[in-house]
Amino acid sequence: MKRYPFVCKNCGARFRLQAWKAECPSCGAEFTLEPEAQEPLKKGNTPALLAATSAIGYVFYSLVGLSLFSAIPLIPSAFLQVLTVMVAFFSALGSFLALAVAALLGAGVVVFHTFFDGLHGLVGLLLGTIMSVTSAIALYRMRRFLKQTLKDVDARSMPEYSGWGASKQHGTVNQVIRLLLSWFL
Repeated sequence: MKRYPFVCKNCGARFRLQAWKAECPSCGAEFTLEPEAQEPLKKGNTPALLAATSAIGYVFYSLVGLSLFSAIPLIPSAFLQVLTVMVAFFSALGSFLALAVAALLGAGVVVFHTFFDGLHGLVGLLLGTIMSVTSAIALYRMRRFLKQTLKDVDARSMPEYSGWGASKQHGTVNQVIRLLLSWFL
């Protein structure tokens, strides 16, 4: 159940309630609770787009320079370039798995290009760092957003709960879904 912030005009106490109440739980004054403005959650896609752009940039760089794709034996570099373009496409769409793969790919690119000096190493280090950091930021934001939006508050834990409306049965479907998501997030 979603809870909204309210503040009492009389005593200044802040509460998170399901709906407006006529009486302040702290001071007992009637009709003094007002809804408090709350900041919306950011669902920005900028880090995921930066990760996808740096992955595409690394594919273009691998066409003209030395890249991680040429160091992997037995796999054609064109196949790895196509896979990287697919990872970039899905990470731009916000896929959790593609962002994780982009973070690992960026870390691999950084490790590979630390052994080269000059422009080859610098461009690879820059693109790999941007790819890994921005995809990690996008993963963190996605996980935080999912955690905040899927948070289900039990009615029995609220101070205004009287005990007559909810069953004593535990293990609802929402709790099972949250448990499964917590393993993967």
